[in-house]
Amino acid sequence: MFSVTVPRTLDPVATPVREQASVDYRYGGMEGAKILLIENDLSSAEGLAHLLEKWGCDVAVTISKTEALERIHALDGIPDAIIADLHLDNGETGIQAVDVIRGEINAKVPAIIVTADYSAKAASDVSAFGHELLKKPIKPAEMRSLLSFLLAAEQSNARL
Repeated sequence: MFSVTVPRTLDPVATPVREQASVDYRYGGMEGAKILLIENDLSSAEGLAHLLEKWGCDVAVTISKTEALERIHALDGIPDAIIADLHLDNGETGIQAVDVIRGEINAKVPAIIVTADYSAKAASDVSAFGHELLKKPIKPAEMRSLLSFLLAAEQSNARL
């Protein structure tokens, strides 16, 4: 058996009211971020694009390295981050796509490689190129956390 004793105040006015700061937690610094998504599976691309757009990101969805380059040239802009599937069509990989795109735009844009491949080789390949790895199915909180971190780090580097 236990008991709890709580002091009681008779004068509700005596307790000072703290004003709460107005903080917008909806996007976590991702609003307006330009994300290049390279995903050959249409349903995965739609789902991830929808999630990113919900967080305030501008998403360009492509299915290959070639289409991604065409989209970048058409928009005449550099993405803030690239999210690419590890295994694309025709033997192409997201790692290769990110490398070619970075070379073409002459910028080391942060990249996240997503995959359903849980092998040690896949993790090693992604790590060797310095990219981040997320395994499918993607957990929204994990994606949001990682993307927020990469975008914040990129903004910090841009200011230096």
